[in-house]
Amino acid sequence: MDLLGCGFNGFNQLEDVTAGQKILPDFTKAKRVLPIKLNLPKAECLDPDKIEDVCIAWSSIFVILEEKTGNQTSYCIGNNCAGEVMKIIDAKHIAISSDYLVYNNCNEELRLVNYGKNMSVLQDKSLPIDKSMKDEKIKSINIKQIIGGEKCFYLIDDSGALQKIDWNKLNECLTIPHIIPLSQTVSHISCGKEHNLLITSTNQVFSWGLSSRGQLGNGDIEEIKYPKAVEALAGLNIKRISAGGWHSTAVTNDGDLYVWGWNESGQLGLPCPALQGQDKSSTDSVAILTIPQYIEIDETITKVSCGSRHTCILLENGNVMSCGWNKYGQLGLGDVQSRDNFTKVDFSSCTPGRITDIFCSNWNSVFLIKA
Repeated sequence: MDLLGCGFNGFNQLEDVTAGQKILPDFTKAKRVLPIKLNLPKAECLDPDKIEDVCIAWSSIFVILEEKTGNQTSYCIGNNCAGEVMKIIDAKHIAISSDYLVYNNCNEELRLVNYGKNMSVLQDKSLPIDKSMKDEKIKSINIKQIIGGEKCFYLIDDSGALQKIDWNKLNECLTIPHIIPLSQTVSHISCGKEHNLLITSTNQVFSWGLSSRGQLGNGDIEEIKYPKAVEALAGLNIKRISAGGWHSTAVTNDGDLYVWGWNESGQLGLPCPALQGQDKSSTDSVAILTIPQYIEIDETITKVSCGSRHTCILLENGNVMSCGWNKYGQLGLGDVQSRDNFTKVDFSSCTPGRITDIFCSNWNSVFLIKA
């Protein structure tokens, strides 16, 4: 297996550089408009067919690889770290928020990594707790997912309970996790810039947070402080969700796509005023969609993943389609023209293979390809 990436490259996170070569950030060459192979570490201990997860930050890409011993290690690509391999040993799950990364290890401990300000010194330490709370280590017993929001982290344990850890910027610490009240158990969560989505064990979608651009999907632009069911998706048996910066997407068990929220750059796959050259009042284009809308795609969709203002979908036949903002080539279409319709990604310059997974965040798209 290999990873391919496109989009923003200001911190060399997509560069294929030789080992030991140090490359400084270069924002004049920040665009990669076609997918290229990422420079994964080569080591005897690693299993090249065991890429467990990918987590995309503003300036770095973290990849969890399984070693032949069965242990998992997270490696960082980008953010000036081309001169040496930056790795986090024994990382089971990772999540990113701002300049910080949280992961849990096999000792059931949550740890905090400061990767943003000085990547040449990877600051890995036990999770610092707000001194106004009980001063003790946070245990990560049976955590099955960690997701980073803008200023917080969410945890889902194997019982389906959802917990939130807030970031205290003033004291440079995190609060002890507190449970988010919900009548159902949670199977997955996705965080946007100002809103969140989750799927319950009964395949229902809930949303909460700000809705200034309709991203909660409840028919208005009012803030919701706690998870509330998206009524328009009731009974649709949702299997996948992804929250973009200010837009939202969901895929049903039958492979149908639903979108809602901000369509400023065509990220919903619907005609948008900016690209259609129309006034916002035009009935032929959509600026904001406050209720989920079905998007007709000829093939069955297996996964959707959103960046800040772009969207990628993986089809059952292995093809990938994308739409939305494309300033840095994150759509993988060979140019920097934004699209308001889903367009097939061009992998012709890459090693032949089948795309089996997609990961989008911020201004990047990453694809897992199997020969």
